[in-house]
Amino acid sequence: MDYLVRLHKFRKLRLPQCNARRLLAVLMLFSLSQTGLAYNFTPTDMEFMASSEICKEALADKTPNLDLARIYKAKGQRSGWGRLIWQVGGWHYCGGAIKLNRAKRLPSGKARDTLLEQVVNNTNYSYSRIAKTNTWAADMAFTLAMAYEEMGEVDKAMEVLQEIEKYHPDNPAIKTAYGLIYYAQNEYDQALKEFAAANEFSKGENAEIVYFLGLTAYKSGNLELAEQCATKAEALGYPLPGLKRLLSEAPISEAPTQH
Repeated sequence: MDYLVRLHKFRKLRLPQCNARRLLAVLMLFSLSQTGLAYNFTPTDMEFMASSEICKEALADKTPNLDLARIYKAKGQRSGWGRLIWQVGGWHYCGGAIKLNRAKRLPSGKARDTLLEQVVNNTNYSYSRIAKTNTWAADMAFTLAMAYEEMGEVDKAMEVLQEIEKYHPDNPAIKTAYGLIYYAQNEYDQALKEFAAANEFSKGENAEIVYFLGLTAYKSGNLELAEQCATKAEALGYPLPGLKRLLSEAPISEAPTQH
């Protein structure tokens, strides 16, 4: 690798220690920049804007929208996230998170399986490099667990969540992931507990969590809680009407898996 050749030559120069450190830092940054360029991924404008703020900065070099790239590169210079993004190759995880949503829209088959494998590989690239105490690690663990769940590897999903929960016991994303897995397994009572905890940790202000809490309450037969959550989710701006539609139908029927 050209970077290693340069590093070998640099060591032979025996430069003063301060200059040596600076040059080593430059060479390491160059190596990381090549890694970033090697990651071939292009988000749509909608996918880009739906990403978290830190992911928008991480993907600023990947969007073909020059206006978005300019805005979020400038934000990146002010936010203080740049160092972390480069240390963990954050664009890998952020691309993986988008690929997970793409995979969910695909029918079962090779294309979907391949995309989910990419999600796991991309996310693990960043997740293996980040300190697990960092709150961004919890987001990565959520994506990784959901990818495993989509692949039918529930044990692996649970293993990821149980490990990260040691560092972030009050993180709503982790509890939400548990809830989604239990819901998919038709274990509604356990899912209800997890969504209730996620709702508590997010202070009842996350529309998606409120919606899933209501949907699970409906499946558990708790129509009063389901009604409350449907109203609250709508007030918080959750756009999907599935829960209200279900509540308008009686008796309780099988809720569809996608709303």
